[in-house]
Amino acid sequence: MKLIYKFAVAVLGVLLSAYFVPGVAISGLGSAVAVTIFLFFVSFTIKPILTILTLPIHFLTLGFSSLLINAFIFWGVAFLLPGFSVEGIVGAILGSLVVTITHIIGRVFS
Repeated sequence: MKLIYKFAVAVLGVLLSAYFVPGVAISGLGSAVAVTIFLFFVSFTIKPILTILTLPIHFLTLGFSSLLINAFIFWGVAFLLPGFSVEGIVGAILGSLVVTITHIIGRVFS
């Protein structure tokens, strides 16, 4: 049940980022579900590798590089999936930030 809740919160985060962030567009609920599945997959497979590779930069920037890794992953998923687009680095950073804040709020209420 918690997995379904987390998934629903993630879909909501993707939809909210498309609604509030200029430069992030999504074609519908089906695309939001596909984006969420891809984000989960990439976050569990590629993100740990990127985090380890950028660990010295992570220490020097006091964690700011995590935001850039999330933005890169967000932009990469938009590059791979039709029906989801992110224009520019600012859109990727703000979009991933909205998704992250939605996850945090969802975790508080779970």
